[in-house]
Parts: sequence; C-alpha cells; structure tokens
Amino acid sequence: MKLIGWPEPAQKEFFGKLLPAHAESLKGQPLSELDHNLLVKQLEAMFAMPVPRRRDVARRRAGARTSRPR
Repeated sequence: MKLIGWPEPAQKEFFGKLLPAHAESLKGQPLSELDHNLLVKQLEAMFAMPVPRRRDVARRRAGARTSRPR
C-alpha cells in the first residue's frame, strides 16, 4: 500500500474495518435444518457410491487422452 502512495491514516482506517469484518466472516452462519438435511443426503449418496477400481480409473484416463480435440 505504501508502494502506491496510500496515506498512513487511510491504511489504518482500512485495516481497522477489514480485520473485524474478516473475523466476523470466519464465524459463519449456522445452517438451517433444511440445509443440514440436504448436506446429509449428499454425503449419504457419496458414501453409497462404490470406490473406483484402479483399472477403471486407468481406463477413464486413457479414454480422456484419446478423446481430446487437437
């Protein structure tokens, strides 16, 4: 900020507002019951998916390499 010539009082005012706003943003808002339930459903769906086998991953990678436009 000094490189662009921003005055010291303006920098102090900026950081005086920035730091409390940043701290407040880190707190976050509690989830509603609906949001919580939707996240639980998404996690349950992910946990129900089978873990891909090594050969399936290799096959997909090989297919992705050959299908790229040149």
